[in-house]
Amino acid sequence: MSSLSQRTFSVILTLMLCFLQYGCTVFQNPPNSVLKDALEVQMNLTHLLLDELLEIDEQTPELSHIRIDSREYLDDLNGRVVSIYGHLDYRYPDEKEKINTSFHLFLERGAKGESWRLAKPIQTSVDTSKEWMTFPLPIKG
Repeated sequence: MSSLSQRTFSVILTLMLCFLQYGCTVFQNPPNSVLKDALEVQMNLTHLLLDELLEIDEQTPELSHIRIDSREYLDDLNGRVVSIYGHLDYRYPDEKEKINTSFHLFLERGAKGESWRLAKPIQTSVDTSKEWMTFPLPIKG
């Protein structure tokens, strides 16, 4: 092969490897729709807990904008848990003003990699390892 052909082949091979790496990363991360569903489930769980403890009957806020700051896969549950930090905008239905706040949540990827569940760590007093409580995300049709 000539020098030009070798360089062209090297460039094409490098580009293919970059696209393959990008594609694998995209398919490992939860899509934004799953993240939004998980945040809604987490907010609803918090709302139910506060309502039960404080007997406050407040409306559930509506999410509008989600920005992910970082994602990190953890070794727990065979590496299927991703820790996600970010910011979101939300507002209550009767209010015009949006509120910006940070969030941290955990998502567990399904065994086949096709589904996601909201995961909450449970600290055990016996040892330092974490146990997880998971919640299904709504199925949208």
